[in-house]
Amino acid sequence: MSAKAYLVTGAGKGIGAAVVARLVEDGARVMCMDLDRTALATLRRDLADTSAEIDVFEGSVADPAACAEAGSTCISRFSQLDGLSHNAGIQRYGSAASTSLDLWSEVIDTNLNSGFYLSRAALPELQKTRGSIVFTGSVQGLASQSDVAAYTTAKHGIVGLTHSIAVDFAKYGVCLLYT
Repeated sequence: MSAKAYLVTGAGKGIGAAVVARLVEDGARVMCMDLDRTALATLRRDLADTSAEIDVFEGSVADPAACAEAGSTCISRFSQLDGLSHNAGIQRYGSAASTSLDLWSEVIDTNLNSGFYLSRAALPELQKTRGSIVFTGSVQGLASQSDVAAYTTAKHGIVGLTHSIAVDFAKYGVCLLYT
């Protein structure tokens, strides 16, 4: 049986890079998605001395076409997909009154819609492999602070998306986690 294969977003730094490092340590094959070309190059360089089977995909999680392509590229490259770890996100500030429409769209697209786009790309294969999806959230998904209207809304939405996908796909053995 071949090693498990994962698609990890926000892979260039922070939590995403830590997830990649752990998966590589465990012998997984990893498709690393990030918008930051330099961070992806650094990640690839840092893992060059390992026997890890990794690949990189430069693209925005806010772009439905890029999410679909990242999923299909991962499946094509590794012949399977066992898990999606979605860590990419942005924090922007503003209240419901002060947040511009452009800023609202940017945050919702990056932090909420992306989870939907990536899930649509991954779920057909995850049903076959009885795989998993992990959405990296925030305490803002369960509470709020001042001046983070778009961010809090997006993170609350990811909680709902997690529940919805879990209910719909548990019968196929797909596991969901919001962390």
